[in-house]
Amino acid sequence: MLKRLNHRGDTIVEVLIAIAILGAIIGGGYSIATRSLNGVRISQERSEATKIAESQIETFKSKFYSAKSEPELFAALNLVVTPHPGSADTVDVTPFCFSESGATITINDVDNLAAYPADCILGNGDIYYVSLTPEYVAPTTNSEPWVFTGTVRIKWDRSGGGGTDSLKMVYKISV
Repeated sequence: MLKRLNHRGDTIVEVLIAIAILGAIIGGGYSIATRSLNGVRISQERSEATKIAESQIETFKSKFYSAKSEPELFAALNLVVTPHPGSADTVDVTPFCFSESGATITINDVDNLAAYPADCILGNGDIYYVSLTPEYVAPTTNSEPWVFTGTVRIKWDRSGGGGTDSLKMVYKISV
Protein backbone atom coordinates (compact mmCIF):
# COMPACT_ATOMS: atom_id res chain seq x y z
CA MET A 1 0.00 0.00 0.00
CA LEU A 2 1.35 3.33 -1.00
CA LYS A 3 1.18 6.08 1.49
CA ARG A 4 0.59 9.46 0.21
CA LEU A 5 3.08 11.83 1.66
CA ASN A 6 1.76 15.23 2.48
CA HIS A 7 4.80 17.35 1.77
CA ARG A 8 4.00 20.91 1.26
CA GLY A 9 6.73 23.05 -0.29
CA ASP A 10 7.01 26.80 -0.37
CA THR A 11 5.14 28.45 -3.15
CA ILE A 12 6.80 30.89 -5.47
CA VAL A 13 4.85 33.76 -3.88
CA GLU A 14 6.21 32.95 -0.44
CA VAL A 15 9.78 32.76 -1.77
CA LEU A 16 9.40 36.12 -3.53
CA ILE A 17 8.03 37.75 -0.37
CA ALA A 18 10.98 36.39 1.64
CA ILE A 19 13.46 37.70 -0.94
CA ALA A 20 11.77 41.13 -0.91
CA ILE A 21 11.94 41.32 2.89
CA LEU A 22 15.58 40.22 2.89
CA GLY A 23 16.39 42.78 0.15
CA ALA A 24 14.74 45.58 2.15
CA ILE A 25 16.75 44.67 5.25
CA ILE A 26 20.05 44.52 3.33
CA GLY A 27 19.25 47.77 1.47
CA GLY A 28 18.48 49.56 4.74
CA GLY A 29 21.72 48.34 6.28
CA TYR A 30 23.69 49.48 3.24
CA SER A 31 22.06 52.91 3.38
CA ILE A 32 22.88 53.32 7.08
CA ALA A 33 26.49 52.19 6.54
CA THR A 34 26.96 54.58 3.62
CA ARG A 35 25.57 57.52 5.58
CA SER A 36 27.79 56.64 8.53
CA LEU A 37 30.93 56.44 6.37
CA ASN A 38 30.07 59.78 4.75
CA GLY A 39 29.71 61.34 8.22
CA VAL A 40 33.10 59.95 9.25
CA ARG A 41 34.72 61.33 6.07
CA ILE A 42 33.20 64.79 6.66
CA SER A 43 34.43 64.71 10.25
CA GLN A 44 37.96 63.74 9.15
CA GLU A 45 38.05 66.57 6.59
CA ARG A 46 36.88 69.13 9.17
CA SER A 47 39.42 67.84 11.70
CA GLU A 48 42.23 68.19 9.14
CA ALA A 49 41.04 71.73 8.27
CA THR A 50 41.01 72.63 11.98
CA LYS A 51 44.60 71.38 12.39
CA ILE A 52 45.72 73.45 9.40
CA ALA A 53 43.96 76.58 10.72
CA GLU A 54 45.52 76.15 14.16
CA SER A 55 48.93 75.63 12.57
CA GLN A 56 48.55 78.84 10.55
CA ILE A 57 47.60 80.79 13.69
CA GLU A 58 50.51 79.31 15.67
CA THR A 59 52.97 80.22 12.90
CA PHE A 60 51.57 83.76 12.87
CA LYS A 61 51.84 83.99 16.68
CA SER A 62 55.43 82.76 16.73
CA LYS A 63 56.48 85.35 14.15
CA PHE A 64 54.41 88.01 15.92
CA TYR A 65 55.99 87.40 19.33
CA SER A 66 59.54 87.18 17.96
CA ALA A 67 59.30 90.60 16.28
CA LYS A 68 60.79 93.51 18.22
CA SER A 69 58.96 96.29 16.37
CA GLU A 70 56.13 96.87 13.93
CA PRO A 71 58.40 97.34 10.90
CA GLU A 72 60.31 94.19 11.84
CA LEU A 73 57.04 92.28 12.11
CA PHE A 74 55.75 93.50 8.76
CA ALA A 75 59.12 92.72 7.15
CA ALA A 76 59.36 89.27 8.75
CA LEU A 77 55.92 88.41 7.52
CA ASN A 78 56.39 90.12 4.15
CA LEU A 79 52.95 91.70 4.62
CA VAL A 80 51.28 94.14 2.25
CA VAL A 81 49.74 96.84 4.48
CA THR A 82 47.30 99.62 3.46
CA PRO A 83 45.51 102.22 5.63
CA HIS A 84 41.99 101.20 6.64
CA PRO A 85 39.36 103.63 5.29
CA GLY A 86 37.90 105.77 8.08
CA SER A 87 40.40 104.82 10.79
CA ALA A 88 43.86 106.29 11.22
CA ASP A 89 44.82 103.61 13.79
CA THR A 90 43.87 100.59 11.71
CA VAL A 91 45.55 99.09 8.68
CA ASP A 92 44.36 96.33 6.41
CA VAL A 93 46.71 93.51 5.56
CA THR A 94 46.42 91.72 2.23
CA PRO A 95 45.27 88.11 2.79
CA PHE A 96 48.09 85.59 2.92
CA CYS A 97 49.00 82.11 4.08
CA PHE A 98 52.06 80.41 5.44
CA SER A 99 53.53 77.72 3.22
CA GLU A 100 54.62 74.45 4.80
CA SER A 101 58.14 75.92 5.03
CA GLY A 102 56.79 78.96 6.93
CA ALA A 103 57.15 81.47 4.08
CA THR A 104 54.47 84.18 3.77
CA ILE A 105 52.53 83.87 0.51
CA THR A 106 50.24 86.75 -0.58
CA ILE A 107 46.79 85.84 -1.92
CA ASN A 108 45.36 88.32 -4.41
CA ASP A 109 41.83 86.88 -4.66
CA VAL A 110 40.64 84.64 -1.81
CA ASP A 111 37.34 83.90 -3.58
CA ASN A 112 38.95 82.52 -6.75
CA LEU A 113 40.18 79.05 -5.79
CA ALA A 114 41.56 78.45 -9.29
CA ALA A 115 43.97 81.39 -8.82
CA TYR A 116 45.24 80.33 -5.38
CA PRO A 117 49.01 80.14 -5.01
CA ALA A 118 50.13 76.50 -4.92
CA ASP A 119 51.83 77.05 -1.54
CA CYS A 120 48.45 78.00 -0.01
CA ILE A 121 46.86 74.68 -0.94
CA LEU A 122 47.73 72.49 2.01
CA GLY A 123 46.78 69.26 3.68
CA ASN A 124 46.71 65.58 2.98
CA GLY A 125 46.08 65.33 -0.75
CA ASP A 126 46.47 69.14 -1.19
CA ILE A 127 42.77 69.96 -1.04
CA TYR A 128 42.64 72.73 1.58
CA TYR A 129 42.71 76.35 0.40
CA VAL A 130 44.10 78.46 3.25
CA SER A 131 43.93 82.22 3.83
CA LEU A 132 44.63 84.51 6.78
CA THR A 133 42.99 87.93 6.73
CA PRO A 134 44.36 89.96 9.63
CA GLU A 135 43.56 93.49 10.67
CA TYR A 136 46.15 95.42 12.58
CA VAL A 137 45.27 98.10 15.13
CA ALA A 138 48.30 100.31 15.69
CA PRO A 139 48.96 101.49 19.23
CA THR A 140 48.53 105.22 19.74
CA THR A 141 51.04 105.30 22.62
CA ASN A 142 54.03 103.20 23.59
CA SER A 143 52.13 101.71 26.52
CA GLU A 144 49.36 100.26 24.36
CA PRO A 145 49.76 96.77 22.91
CA TRP A 146 49.98 95.83 19.26
CA VAL A 147 46.79 94.03 18.35
CA PHE A 148 46.11 91.79 15.39
CA THR A 149 42.64 90.38 14.94
CA GLY A 150 41.66 88.37 11.97
CA THR A 151 40.23 85.32 10.38
CA VAL A 152 41.66 82.09 9.06
CA ARG A 153 39.52 80.58 6.32
CA ILE A 154 39.95 77.07 5.04
CA LYS A 155 37.96 75.95 1.98
CA TRP A 156 37.93 72.49 0.43
CA ASP A 157 36.06 70.33 -2.04
CA ARG A 158 34.26 67.53 -0.25
CA SER A 159 35.70 64.16 -1.08
CA GLY A 160 33.23 62.07 -2.99
CA GLY A 161 31.66 65.19 -4.53
CA GLY A 162 28.86 67.19 -3.03
CA GLY A 163 30.27 70.70 -3.32
CA THR A 164 32.64 72.63 -1.11
CA ASP A 165 32.91 73.10 2.62
CA SER A 166 34.66 75.71 4.71
CA LEU A 167 35.95 76.45 8.17
CA LYS A 168 36.41 79.90 9.69
CA MET A 169 38.50 80.60 12.81
CA VAL A 170 38.75 84.05 14.37
CA TYR A 171 41.82 85.00 16.37
CA LYS A 172 43.17 87.92 18.36
CA ILE A 173 46.83 88.36 19.21
CA SER A 174 48.27 91.18 21.27
CA VAL A 175 51.55 92.02 22.97
